Amino acid sequence: MKDLMSLMKTARDMQKGMKKTQKELSKLCVVGTSLNGKVEITLLCNYKVKDVKINREVQLSAHDIEQGIKEALTEALQKIEKTTNEKMAHLKQGIPSIPGLGF
Repeated sequence: MKDLMSLMKTARDMQKGMKKTQKELSKLCVVGTSLNGKVEITLLCNYKVKDVKINREVQLSAHDIEQGIKEALTEALQKIEKTTNEKMAHLKQGIPSIPGLGF
């Protein structure tokens, strides 16, 4: 019974920590760039788009712009995943491994 109570407390603490971390992540920005900085996409770590910049001084074809957007977005999404994993890593500490939960 004591182990179950301890596990429940750990789960509550983890839930609180997760909410706090999610709030922090919603304020963090990451930037993805492509075409040597001609395309820049800024995302918040809660996957909301903050800004998109395309340098208008350089003549690019529609295809080049589309590719640049894809590359910048992919880079920004990878940065979000890395940042999120780093911020959430502390929540996994002390949690026993439970099959099927991916911890």
